[in-house]
Parts: sequence; structure tokens; C-alpha cells
Amino acid sequence: MTASREVSVVPKLPADVSVTIHVEVPESTPDTDCVYAGIPLPKIGNLLYGGTFQIPRNIAFQFRISRGFGLDEKDAHGRDVPYRSFRPEEGLNLAYRVESWSNKRK
Repeated sequence: MTASREVSVVPKLPADVSVTIHVEVPESTPDTDCVYAGIPLPKIGNLLYGGTFQIPRNIAFQFRISRGFGLDEKDAHGRDVPYRSFRPEEGLNLAYRVESWSNKRK
């Protein structure tokens, strides 16, 4: 029996990868608020925050979308949304939609 496999050798992978994040927020979001998804997201349109960021390759990220400490996203029924996570091995395009916000600071 014999087996063979074609292999490509890559000299070196870049330490960072491009991750694009878009967060759509509800109309109730105050226009003056900042939005965070583990990092601050600039406003890029009406009810839309995000951008493209250089993120370290293979580092796991876990976060909640928020408007600041204690002002986390909620689902349509006012319940906590589970932490979101990703681990970029290659470039990613992430899109999230916030249904509602907690209006109480913890």
C-alpha cells in the first residue's frame, strides 16, 4: 500500500487577520451613545456601527454588545443575550443585530 498527499508550504502566516464587524442597533438607541463589541465601534451609518479591524490570529474573543458598562444588549423579550464569540484563523465578516437594550446600569 502507498499513499500520497500534496502539501503547500507557506513561509509565514501574518500575525493579524482582518475582521469586519457590523452591528445594527434598534431605533431606541440614543444617537449620542457609543457601541462596543469587545472594542469600541464607530458609527458608520444610520443605526449601524462597525468597521474593519486587525485582530490577532487564533485568539479567542468573547463579548457582549453594549452601550457601556451595564447597558448590554437584550433579546426582544428583555432577556440577556448569550456572550458572542469568535476565533479568527482567516479574515472574517461578522454581522450582528441588537433587538433591545438594558436601560439600567449595574
